[in-house]
Amino acid sequence: MLLVVASRARKWLSSTWTAAVHLPSAAKARLYRAARRARRIRRCLRRALTLGAAIAAVTTLVFTYLGTLQRQYIILANPVDGDWISGQVRIGGHVAQAYVAVDVTLAPTDGPHIMRATEFPTILNTESLSDGKYTLLVKVYTKAFGLFRWLGQVTSVQVRVKNTAPQVKVRGLQEHQVVRNTDKVEVLVDRGYVEQLTLDGSRLVWGAPAESMSFTIGSLGLLDGPHTLTIVAKDEAGNREEPKPVPFIVDNTPPVVSDLGLEDAQLVSGILNLEPRVDDSTRTEVSWFVDGELRFVGSRYEWDTEREREGTRILELRATDAAGNEVSAFISVVVDNTKPSLRASLPGGATEFFRYSILPIDVISSEEVVLSLLINEQEALRSQPPGRLLVDLSAYDHGASLRLSIRGSDLAGNEADPVEVTITVSSNLCPLARSLVTYDTAKLRVAAMLIMFMAAVAWWSTEI
Repeated sequence: MLLVVASRARKWLSSTWTAAVHLPSAAKARLYRAARRARRIRRCLRRALTLGAAIAAVTTLVFTYLGTLQRQYIILANPVDGDWISGQVRIGGHVAQAYVAVDVTLAPTDGPHIMRATEFPTILNTESLSDGKYTLLVKVYTKAFGLFRWLGQVTSVQVRVKNTAPQVKVRGLQEHQVVRNTDKVEVLVDRGYVEQLTLDGSRLVWGAPAESMSFTIGSLGLLDGPHTLTIVAKDEAGNREEPKPVPFIVDNTPPVVSDLGLEDAQLVSGILNLEPRVDDSTRTEVSWFVDGELRFVGSRYEWDTEREREGTRILELRATDAAGNEVSAFISVVVDNTKPSLRASLPGGATEFFRYSILPIDVISSEEVVLSLLINEQEALRSQPPGRLLVDLSAYDHGASLRLSIRGSDLAGNEADPVEVTITVSSNLCPLARSLVTYDTAKLRVAAMLIMFMAAVAWWSTEI
């Protein structure tokens, strides 16, 4: 349109100039001014044509570039926005249209690019990168109008790099720990989830993977004895962690107490060293109670009964094994720390006795005791109640002096103060006669028989 207008204006000016040659001066001046205005218009029209052509060319380039950007040369399939990546990562997808070059860069969100590749698909090694957020840029270059290279496609993906394996923590269960059915076990995974639990080589079936799992030993249906738990953890980036297996022991059987070191209803006194018999497959903790009050923790108990009130006391032993199984055993004992008193009497109150006689010693005690007799510091007799000691003097020589020590202890073991007497052994009959005065009829008969026997021996010796 502009070209047609310009052609017609040129023809009009040419015809007007030819006619103006024969015009007067005033008319020529007006014609000259008209021609100059026409030239100015023509220059403006030429400039407008040039500017329009430039604008059309730029507009064509812009729309062509925008159309190129809207084209899909590469369809990125892995990774996608928000993915976790670790180790050797494959950057791949589908090539939709041919392109000239590609530039793949991986950079932190707030820093320059760290890794770069010029192939697609490609593999990036992220093992040297620190954990965090990164931006993956895939730039595709093509040729505009088939002449020069320019950017055709830009794909940006936000990813998170994680090369640190998840951390596994087990609460309520340690290596070689002894547990029972009521104990609770909790498995925690930091920045990951429990992928697999294996017990004694058999995989446990659980629901969807979770960051934590808890269960009781009883829910596993385990028998008493050793077992092994294996845990496998995994995170979203594919990192796996398999810590060392955890061996443990299940014990649901309480200890067995077969002996407390004392008998039920036993009389006790003084300081007692109690060593119980407790049977269990694991380490056992023993506690001692007297009338429900804790007195000592340990297997060997040195019980000072002198600090207890006399009378019947309830002695309790409480045994707890390593798994927490507990058992209690009770007995009642009688505490008696009062020592008995003794009183001894000799026949006729004499201190000299016939050599070939039996010396009776009557002992009276304040309670039931067991008597013992020491002659010259050597034990000679031990008697059960009633308290009478019979001493055969025939084993001792004429004129021997005997120091008698009468001792006694009650059933609780309390010893009485000893009774000390000294007697003399004689072959004269006078001591025998004196002793007969205090003897009863049976004793007299025995003495008479002894006299007759001694007379017969004397007669026989003279006849020889």
